[in-house]
Amino acid sequence: MQITAFVFALLSLPALVAAQAASAGIQYIIVIDAGSTGTRLNAYKFQLDGSHSTGLRILELRDKKISPGMSAYKNFPGRLRQALSPLMKFAEAYVPASFHGNTTAIVRATAGLRLLAPRDRAAVSRVVVEVLRKSPFLVPAADDRAVRVISGREEAEYGWVSVNFLMDTFDQPGEETYGMLDMGGGSTQITFVPKEDDLQDSYRVVFETVRGRNYALHQHSYLGLGMSQAILTMLGHIDATAEPTANLSRYVSPCLHPDFSSTFSFGSVTVDVAGDPDVAPADRLSVCLRAARRALAGGNVHQPPGVKHAKFVAVSSFFYVARQLVDSDPQWRAAVPGNVTLMQLAQAAGRMCANPPTSGRYAPYLCFNLAHIITLLREGYRFQDEQALYVTDAIDGYSAGWSLGLAIHYLTCHDPVIVRCLVPNSSRGSAAASPELWSFFMTAAELLLPSVINAAGA
Repeated sequence: MQITAFVFALLSLPALVAAQAASAGIQYIIVIDAGSTGTRLNAYKFQLDGSHSTGLRILELRDKKISPGMSAYKNFPGRLRQALSPLMKFAEAYVPASFHGNTTAIVRATAGLRLLAPRDRAAVSRVVVEVLRKSPFLVPAADDRAVRVISGREEAEYGWVSVNFLMDTFDQPGEETYGMLDMGGGSTQITFVPKEDDLQDSYRVVFETVRGRNYALHQHSYLGLGMSQAILTMLGHIDATAEPTANLSRYVSPCLHPDFSSTFSFGSVTVDVAGDPDVAPADRLSVCLRAARRALAGGNVHQPPGVKHAKFVAVSSFFYVARQLVDSDPQWRAAVPGNVTLMQLAQAAGRMCANPPTSGRYAPYLCFNLAHIITLLREGYRFQDEQALYVTDAIDGYSAGWSLGLAIHYLTCHDPVIVRCLVPNSSRGSAAASPELWSFFMTAAELLLPSVINAAGA
């Protein structure tokens, strides 16, 4: 496998420090996370601090989320103006008016928009750019800098930065870093620092802080293996970007309670679902695990080297599923947030699948959720049954998702308009492409790959 190396450098901040000297080094930034199931505005407040490896110390995060995600507006993008209005009003109220003009506001979209057809994605993006430009905030001059679909690889890298920034491992000499497991509705990511002997066969990123510490990462993102997309695949609705046909709009599944029926929605797709009364309770988990294996097989998961030697923080859907277990299973009340083993998840799956919940918005899908997570960890990533994950949604009160890492990256590596920091270099010594060009190719590859695969199978 060809190994591509990146230099992901957190640079010093002389220009930024000079610009903010009059305001005691306080810097705000707004990162709007356009996810597959919702849109969350994250307003960060940082203190410029040279004693930290990143040059930044986080002071505060305020956030607000709306649902559904932007992809649900593909047929009527104009309605996004009204939908996004509460987010922008929230940001304007939080950030002091004297900071509005030098507070960058950007939108970064993940799997939800990656899965849209290019024409639909462009229509949605145009409306979002318009909303940003009518705000009082500092918006990059180029539309594709203001609103952009980030690649899964960027999502994975930013998530790893978030976790280790909050865990303070960058400032502790010799401190082992934490790996990051993230899962949204449409994609899932894994990022960690393998042992040196495990680096050869790896999707490699070289990360460097301002103090010269280097981290060689394994990172990868799998489009189609997010939780909601996996459920659609396990149901039999293979292509989550297509509208269900009349004779395939209702799915019966052994992963649901036999008395349960409802609708399941992801993006612009809504299907009717019901439990299968013909599957015995004792057989439900094994049948659902087979469906999860089929979903995993379509994701082409690369088994990463050295997983068993790393320690991981698991966020987003990993945490949401564990939190649902707290509500449904008394044995989990003291476990989350905290360390959870794969064996504990498997035991919980046995109980949940034998008698799936029937009430609540998310709890009825716990058998799906657990079957997918167990299969991904055990058969995809090759985690050991006794291996523990630290399952959480926050560290020291701050969300551990990728948007914090992106905010840090933007403030330390960008001027207000132009991307400067993500500098790819070929491990074979060829000339480096520009960051903008590399980002274009990486994102384009992820956007086009599903279409190429579908065409090949047609």
